[in-house]
Amino acid sequence: MAAEAGDNPESLMALTTVFCLKNLRKTMCYQGFRDKLCLRSDIFLPSEICDKLVNTYMELVHTDSNFEPEESFLQLFSDPRSTRLTRVQLREDFVRDRDLEAIRKQDLIELHLTYCNSLSSRSLKTLTCFRETLVSLCLFGCRRIFYRKGGAPLACNEDSEEEEEESPAARQALETDFNFQGFNRLRLLNLGGLPDEVDAEMLLKPLKSLTSLDLSNVQLPGTAFLTQWKDRLASLVLYNVDLSEELVSTVVELVNLRHFDISRESRRTAKFKMTRKILTAFVQRLVNLVSLDISGQIMLDNCTVPHFEKAMGRPSTEPCKSSIYPLQELKRPLQFLGLYDTTLCNVTHIPAYKVTGSKNEDQVLNAIEAYTEFRPELAHRAINQLFDIARIQHCGQLLRALQLVIAALKCHKYDKSIQVTGSAALFYLTNTDYRSDQSVRLRREVIQVVLNGMEHIPEELEFQYSRVNQLLLKILEPARQDESIQRIAVHLCNALVCQVDNHHKEAVGKMGFVKTMLNLIQKKLQDRTCDQVMEFSWSALWNITDETPDNCQMFLNCRGMSLFLECLQEFTDKQELHRNMLGLLGNVAEVKALRPQLLTPQFITVFSNLLDSKADGIEVSYNACGVLSHIMFDGPDVWSMEEPRRDTVMDKMWDAIQSWDVTSRRNINYRSFEPILRLLPQSIAPVSQHWATWALFNLVSVYPSKYCPLLIKEGGVSLLETVLELDSSQPETKDMARAEGRFPSVREEDYSFSPLLLHHLIISSSHLIPRGSPLLSSLLRRDTNTSLLVCVLGSARLGTMDFNVKRLASDAGVFFTRAMQFTEEKLGQAEKTELDQHLENLIARADGTKNWTEKILRQTEVLLQPNPSARIEEFIYDKLDKKLPSRATNAELLGQYMVDAAAEFGPETPYGCTLVTVGEYQRKLGGAEREFLQTSAASFLTPLRNFLEGDWRTISKERRLLENRRLDLDICKARVKKAKQAEAKAAAAPDFQETRPRNYVLSASASALLSEEVDKAELELRVAQTEFDRQAEVTRLLLEGIGSTHLNHLRCLQDFSEAQATFYAQCHHYTQDLQRELHRCSNAVAPPHSSAAAAPQPVSSAFLSGPSSPGAAVSSLSSQTAGALTQTQLAVTGTRKAKVLYDYDAHDDSELSLLADELISVYTVPGMDPDWLIGERGNEKGKVPVTYLELLS
Repeated sequence: MAAEAGDNPESLMALTTVFCLKNLRKTMCYQGFRDKLCLRSDIFLPSEICDKLVNTYMELVHTDSNFEPEESFLQLFSDPRSTRLTRVQLREDFVRDRDLEAIRKQDLIELHLTYCNSLSSRSLKTLTCFRETLVSLCLFGCRRIFYRKGGAPLACNEDSEEEEEESPAARQALETDFNFQGFNRLRLLNLGGLPDEVDAEMLLKPLKSLTSLDLSNVQLPGTAFLTQWKDRLASLVLYNVDLSEELVSTVVELVNLRHFDISRESRRTAKFKMTRKILTAFVQRLVNLVSLDISGQIMLDNCTVPHFEKAMGRPSTEPCKSSIYPLQELKRPLQFLGLYDTTLCNVTHIPAYKVTGSKNEDQVLNAIEAYTEFRPELAHRAINQLFDIARIQHCGQLLRALQLVIAALKCHKYDKSIQVTGSAALFYLTNTDYRSDQSVRLRREVIQVVLNGMEHIPEELEFQYSRVNQLLLKILEPARQDESIQRIAVHLCNALVCQVDNHHKEAVGKMGFVKTMLNLIQKKLQDRTCDQVMEFSWSALWNITDETPDNCQMFLNCRGMSLFLECLQEFTDKQELHRNMLGLLGNVAEVKALRPQLLTPQFITVFSNLLDSKADGIEVSYNACGVLSHIMFDGPDVWSMEEPRRDTVMDKMWDAIQSWDVTSRRNINYRSFEPILRLLPQSIAPVSQHWATWALFNLVSVYPSKYCPLLIKEGGVSLLETVLELDSSQPETKDMARAEGRFPSVREEDYSFSPLLLHHLIISSSHLIPRGSPLLSSLLRRDTNTSLLVCVLGSARLGTMDFNVKRLASDAGVFFTRAMQFTEEKLGQAEKTELDQHLENLIARADGTKNWTEKILRQTEVLLQPNPSARIEEFIYDKLDKKLPSRATNAELLGQYMVDAAAEFGPETPYGCTLVTVGEYQRKLGGAEREFLQTSAASFLTPLRNFLEGDWRTISKERRLLENRRLDLDICKARVKKAKQAEAKAAAAPDFQETRPRNYVLSASASALLSEEVDKAELELRVAQTEFDRQAEVTRLLLEGIGSTHLNHLRCLQDFSEAQATFYAQCHHYTQDLQRELHRCSNAVAPPHSSAAAAPQPVSSAFLSGPSSPGAAVSSLSSQTAGALTQTQLAVTGTRKAKVLYDYDAHDDSELSLLADELISVYTVPGMDPDWLIGERGNEKGKVPVTYLELLS
């Protein structure tokens, strides 16, 4: 049905985009350092999605009052490796210099900045980052961008900082260094509203290939410079530019013009009159014209046909039948003709498909459509005429009319004239006569734009303030009001109480405002629903009780605290609700007479528990601490309850304050510091004083331009000095007060400080000033020496960073394109250039060499140094390029311990003498091991490590570069293919269906752009092919060098084997000498035979399997004689009784569990591990560890 055309559902793309923007932290982002919004590392977004996100974000900022803007939103698109922007449209004063700087690494093709008056010449410098890629640029209404800020120029700062409010005088320095040099691809340029001081001719001179130029509202001393584009210019807009003979003679030379606009805002301001001769010249000379706008021009002479001639036949668009003589020269009808505010729009035969004027509804709607974006003054007049049509006549194009008015209201949210006229037109377009033709979605949009316009309440409303509130409260009286009406009324109530002073708030409170809001909250509690009505109601109560004790009293009298507890218990996860409720209670706690009603065990327990809340950042915890701080300020005498104890609550308050981040950005607006300042000069409750000092420090450091003047105005600096003088003030409180007292002084323009004093302030407060604080930016602007000092302090705190920014920016610019190409290749959606087979074989051989070298290196390190902690220590010292401290080997340590033990037992004793002998040989073994480790590291480990860290890194780098060159080559191939297809398609079927002037601009330059794109793409392909071939040859030569690497590793392996053989030969030699030495000593000492026979000996490895090792022999001979050893040695297959010394739990079925002191039978079998025996106990049999047994005779 036609009536339902406006009720089409939103696309899935639009719905998901809005959802993601409203839930950034749950979908795409996380909270980073200093609450900075950061994109998740696993998110990679193509240009279509990124463009949609940014443009929809700007729309939400302007149209959705519930949408909370993110100050660092554009920072999410700072890295072109994970995001890709190509077409960006930004509007109004929301856009700051830092926003453009955030996206300066992106390859933008289109950038539209409209009425962005917060931009300075810093943004002009940022624009130069886009000069290689920019095709379309709009700076309409951005007058301040051509002026520098006062003082020294600032360095680019990517941190989301609070910019200073600037007076007009702060932007008087004109930026003279900027021009469009290097913008070689720029084709479409809009400089509407260019300041008179800027020389347009010099600014535009470097641009050689412009096809579209908009110089609306620009004063041009001369126009001859326009002829430099006479062979290329397809669109020229000179709205509100004075017509002159020179201009006319210049324009007629631009023979390729397709869209020409010489319209004016009003006929009253025209100095040069349009004549029939001039209009005829335009039509005759500009043969390619498809769009012409002469709105607001005064025709000096009559150029229309007589009435009796034009009355013949039905209205026609044929040029030959035109009622306007000059237009009879046209070869074909115009797509668009602007005749608004001229007498020509009233004629019958107009040779154009779309005409703007005031004759009928169609012309008026065309005018609204054509002029809304850049000409609000004309759109306002057209909407006013539509209002008359809807009020007096009948609107035949209702859907189009509603959509155009809604678009105008959204586009010019802060234009009072459009908001008033548009709202009036909507009133008549949505009345009962048209109700049947309106969809639900359309009515929703109407309500939204009207409410958006009401958010900025005009000053005149104050005179009818009481009446408006009475009306809203009356709407909210019915028990079961319509949900949408209820939500709108509560929202309006909240908006109203935010805009007025305390006198009006008290008057509204007496009307029953507080009671009405609490009734709404009670109804929502009964329904167990927490929606916008609930949250807005608490928010409205928070606002209306601000510094109004009477309203706070009404809240308590109407069971407000009971509802607070019920909401807190029912809706435990509603962070916004908790913040609003605690903010309201903060207002109540500021009233001394009402604080005793809060001083109950139940309320104090609730407040103290909320100190630990992490809801909504720190807001809930902060507000709860604020309530308790005012209660503590009354002193211990009023604390009559036993539980909770005052000291306990104060300790929890201290802990909560210590946990807050002092750089947190706050969702709160203070109009006065008086309730906070009164907590400073006191010693009754140091924690209350600390909370107040923290609150002030946070506000003046995060929002210095807003709150520093307020702190000075209300005498906060002198009160902070009092805090420093009080002995009861805590050290942390004094530190913040000391630094805090200096913030306003530094920020105030009326105060002057010497550089020496500034240096002292920074040094004494450097541990408290957050990095990236606006205070630091202010100091940087003050003094060069101070700037250096701040940089030194920052380096000392954060270390130094050294990287090539230009190279990083260059590499990042193409990373995402390569990633897309790589992904499409993996999915089989793009062609891939294959490497030759020889190169593929070399790559496979190199990869195998690298992998096996890594494995051999790691295992050799484990062999030489089994201790992982020691390996980690060696690795750290190697990376730090420091000499590893000398470390004794295990054998050397053992030898030293033996020598030390001998010194204590007596070296003359047999045991001591043996310890000395064995210790000396252990030292020799340790020395041999040390020499082996050093030789192996130098001859084997170091060459392997050098290959992995040197040659292989070079190979890997060149391989990555080869892969990038291959991707670039395939990208260029695809680009050439697409460009040729687009050129062929455009040549086969030109499209002139769109009728908006903006599309004529695009159509006029399309063929030139496409042809140039093909040439450029082919050139890029040739360059990419050359680069790829060169890199493939470099990579092949490096890979062929792997053969020499194998030969080098072979020599290293031989050296390692030789060192290993030498080491084991030395060990064998030393152990043989030790055996001979010990044998000689044992013959010299004769131990008592009875001792050896009587005492049972523990089992050792020498007992178990044939010949004993040298180490085992040493262990045995140190405790008994060789003869005794021979007598007690166990045969290979013999069975002995053994006593179990300790409990042992079997690890598997092959082992036997043991109990201490039990007796078992043991024996060994050939080939068995010498550390184990076979044990038997009854029918049970299994392996048992030797060290747990004592063999019996």
